Amino acid sequence: MIKLNRQYLNNMLNLNDKEGVNMYREIFPARLRHARLEAGYTQQKVAEATGIPQSTITKYETGKLEPDLEKLGKLAEFYNVQINWLLGVTIDPNWKP
Repeated sequence: MIKLNRQYLNNMLNLNDKEGVNMYREIFPARLRHARLEAGYTQQKVAEATGIPQSTITKYETGKLEPDLEKLGKLAEFYNVQINWLLGVTIDPNWKP
């Protein structure tokens, strides 16, 4: 698994400005929920499969909590989507550079 540090992710996504951070905070919860619903899972099933507590998944999907990089990668891998799509950087969930 590729490990990304926060500085790299911030630089890659240009989240150092308030507009970028707000975009991420608005898009990520909606895309995470969309990925789950498209895959046909309940939050509880995702929790069981990923080891991320269901209450935490709820907080991610409502924008009350943001995942660390490890959990972000785990969710992207579980849903078979790119991290860039979850974060709102690309419009295609399967886009690869």
